[in-house]
Amino acid sequence: AIFTMHGPSSLSLLAVFLCFFPFLSLPLVFGLGIVTGGIYTDVPQSFASNASAIICEFQQLGVSHIRIEASWADTSPGVYQTIVQTAHSSGIAVIVLVNAAYCGNDTDSSQIDAFISSYIANLNSLVNNVFVGNSGVEALEIVNEPNVAVDQCGNGNTLRVSPNAFAWLLRRVYQWKQANGRPEKIISGAILDTYLTESYWPAFFGSGAFFGFQGSRPYDYFGIHPYNLFSLDENCINSNAGGDASSCFDPWAQSILSGVQDVKNAADAAAGVSDTMLFATEFGLQVSLTGSCPAVSTCVLSGLQQAAGMKAAVQALSSSGVVH
Repeated sequence: AIFTMHGPSSLSLLAVFLCFFPFLSLPLVFGLGIVTGGIYTDVPQSFASNASAIICEFQQLGVSHIRIEASWADTSPGVYQTIVQTAHSSGIAVIVLVNAAYCGNDTDSSQIDAFISSYIANLNSLVNNVFVGNSGVEALEIVNEPNVAVDQCGNGNTLRVSPNAFAWLLRRVYQWKQANGRPEKIISGAILDTYLTESYWPAFFGSGAFFGFQGSRPYDYFGIHPYNLFSLDENCINSNAGGDASSCFDPWAQSILSGVQDVKNAADAAAGVSDTMLFATEFGLQVSLTGSCPAVSTCVLSGLQQAAGMKAAVQALSSSGVVH
């Protein structure tokens, strides 16, 4: 599982938890990692100027892998290559998120094909010009949170990648991997939350990219972001401002546990397999800057609460038996 770095409090929290979990480095294993965010260049203490110091700190924390995003504004291939090489020299694996947005119709195969062709052309460029040679990476994540609505196409908020288009994107990317003998693991773009009642899920798993290829899943790992915002009791958290609020996180942790297991079973059924493993490529809790938490969020009031919540979530994920 990877946990988002939201600033010093999260980084300190990670150090606390890494004391309790044994990790291996390469290849990817269950452990804790860090989402680096957009700190590649043009920010204080960026990777461009401080890669060695940043990776050294990650190594001291016991981080097993980091997640970086390709094609970030003003980030040169050289900066990415330095990040990867420095991480590898410290035994840290690297996942590269390759994001995209689809603005076409979810039932128009010609539009979907054009989108996929463009995406794969970008993958080819990345693995042949940026993440190549001693800058090769362990995994590629195919899109970020496709089920989230964003204003990306100039016509208001739409799904980042609609469900049928996303399923076919995964299928064709996995075929690309196999046809070219690519060593990178393919992680399906992590879907936000584990609520299978959301309309995105049946449309996604009901795509011909699944039922037309029974016995074959279109990824090595199924990506998930199990924030499960609607299951976190913010009233309880707000009412326990002075303590760790540990009991507040029990129902939320249970929703994460059962949620990832349900997703695994649904993915198995859709692909006609029994060996799907999930990879949580992003996750975390944020400490409020205002002294209170809104109703639907992943908000806590203190580092103490953050530690209690993250401990409950890590235990849920690691005990689920389905998270890599």
